[in-house]
Amino acid sequence: DHQSRMSGYEEMKCAVNNVFPAPRVTWETEPPTFEALRPVTRIIPNKMGLYSVDSRLKKLKGLPDIIYICKVTSLYSGQTWTASIRQREIRESPGTDLTVPCAVPSYMNKPSLKWTFSNGEDLSTILTYDSWSENIISSPPWKSHAELDPFKISFGDSSIRLMDPKESEHTGRYTCVLSMPYGTHTEHKNSTKDRPSYWWILGLVVGLLLLSLGGILVYRKLKGKDRKAVKQQLYCTQNLKHFTDN
Repeated sequence: DHQSRMSGYEEMKCAVNNVFPAPRVTWETEPPTFEALRPVTRIIPNKMGLYSVDSRLKKLKGLPDIIYICKVTSLYSGQTWTASIRQREIRESPGTDLTVPCAVPSYMNKPSLKWTFSNGEDLSTILTYDSWSENIISSPPWKSHAELDPFKISFGDSSIRLMDPKESEHTGRYTCVLSMPYGTHTEHKNSTKDRPSYWWILGLVVGLLLLSLGGILVYRKLKGKDRKAVKQQLYCTQNLKHFTDN
């Protein structure tokens, strides 16, 4: 009996310890990609004749929402253990509710669920969900802040909604762990404050400057024409006067 587990930042790591015989490790993604996956896998025996496996895969560029799936198959029984992971960032806006997404991978059926939160120092459990009893247990500090919709879970949506999140208390890493007897899926969500964008203000200022500059140029052009017309009128008048005097 063993479990495979995954972790990852710039690379994904899949590890399994103390198994016999040495298993086969394969990687895939959800959704599938056309890019070839090139993991580096090490199989290490110990003094007891058991094996530990360490398999690593570099993250694919330009695919931030992809799920990385590692499958470890026993060559003796044919049993497969599956571990998967997805990481992404979410932005929270002050004064609004925040949905922290978590989707059930296609290889899972009725997994149990656990949500946790870390602010960089302490790790706290937000809530747990038992897929068989459909029982939701929320931790006291989160009861009035986090909400899970059991109806959506049956359709593969394990997201939670944070009601009126406070920046000082609820900014950090949210982790969703979906588990079955032979599979575990982990999703990490780093929440960051959605700072107001000043690009529209800059664009408005630039637009007003261009409009003002255009107005000045038009004004100068028209003023130049008026001066030219006055000069021409004066010149014609002077010439006419000179002609009359003669």
